[in-house]
Amino acid sequence: MITKQCKSQLAFVSDNWEECFDSIRDKWQQGYVISSAGFGDPYYFIVMDQGTGWGKQDILISKHFPQLEINDYWDRNLDMSHVFHDGKQWYLVFTANTAANGQEWQYKTSWEDIKRFIRTLWGQKRFISAACQYKENYFMLMSGGPERKEKWLLNREIPEDVLTGDYMKELNMFISCISEIDGKIFTVFSGNTGISEQFVLKPSRIEDVAHILEENWKEDLFISDFAFVGKELYLVFSQFITK
Repeated sequence: MITKQCKSQLAFVSDNWEECFDSIRDKWQQGYVISSAGFGDPYYFIVMDQGTGWGKQDILISKHFPQLEINDYWDRNLDMSHVFHDGKQWYLVFTANTAANGQEWQYKTSWEDIKRFIRTLWGQKRFISAACQYKENYFMLMSGGPERKEKWLLNREIPEDVLTGDYMKELNMFISCISEIDGKIFTVFSGNTGISEQFVLKPSRIEDVAHILEENWKEDLFISDFAFVGKELYLVFSQFITK
């Protein structure tokens, strides 16, 4: 799930979850919220934003897929906004005030079942918010909201016109979710995102990320999502209509 606006952003990378969580709690106190989160062995990568309109957050961590616990968070009016797995545990981020109008999820061992779920939920005005795979298990989250166009691609490599942003401009649809599925890049393109410009960068080294972020933040370009696919990191940079 992506935000529709951002005033300030920070990010941190660590191979230690406890260090990440200490930083998250500190930034929560300063009014930041998690806007993207993921794991690419051995690194946790957390992006946090200010000025999104989102509210309080909580993180559910579980060694098993926590299907019963999800309802408890929904009962507290917290929407699921991000999901990832680090090879040992599931991490589910829940967020208040996302403007999602109801959510549904599927956890299946068949990608064909997931594709049918997407088609069915599109017909019910639900749209893709998060996707994740752990071993043979696929997770897909869909959320209600204003009607919009949406499509997805599953590629071994991101096409050049997606990297440059030309594909998004031509469609007038922007990347709203990116994840690894079966070793490929699962990319969702949506309308009505609040994004005016977008492109994708693939750093050659994790050590280059800090410099890349600083250079793009100067231009009011923020990470709206990212994905580790194998050993590659894909950063989706976006400029929002509302700043």
